[in-house]
Amino acid sequence: MGFVCYTVTYVALLTLLPGAVTPGWGGFIAVAMPLVSIGVSLSLGVWLLSRVAAVQLVQGGFALGIAGSLALRVFWGQGALEATAALAVAAAVGIVQGASFAALAQLNPRAEDRALGSGAIAQLGNLGTTAGTPLLALILAKLGVNGMTVFLVVFFALGIGIHALQARRRRNFPQQTAIAG
Repeated sequence: MGFVCYTVTYVALLTLLPGAVTPGWGGFIAVAMPLVSIGVSLSLGVWLLSRVAAVQLVQGGFALGIAGSLALRVFWGQGALEATAALAVAAAVGIVQGASFAALAQLNPRAEDRALGSGAIAQLGNLGTTAGTPLLALILAKLGVNGMTVFLVVFFALGIGIHALQARRRRNFPQQTAIAG
């Protein structure tokens, strides 16, 4: 369920942020953000997964996303600093992405449950991808960068909270852990 918080934000940022940042930096951000998120997911994310449970890493990635979003607001309009903050957000959500897929396997030991979980992630990804960009476009048009910051912080915090609630649910009802992540 936390995956939708990732897809709502990430695709919307990739789509809209390059056109909203300081002129001259949009092209760089458009190219660098997906590369940074993939690179961090496949390097630091993999290394961290050997040391931290996937759900905890997802929550940590969302927390880093909050910090990056606040930095993006602080450095808004400042060119290179703004771009650096945007890349920090991309790195954070790269951790969320990779750890979310790892959580699927950690939470669902049976192949049948992993298959159901994969389907759920796909549908939640579709929901987030479809809803996020128009929602952020509206927020940017009406509220500007402050609205974008609230949008990011709320969805990243919601991702942390959903995972915390689901973890509590797994502890309280261990027999119902399949596709509970």
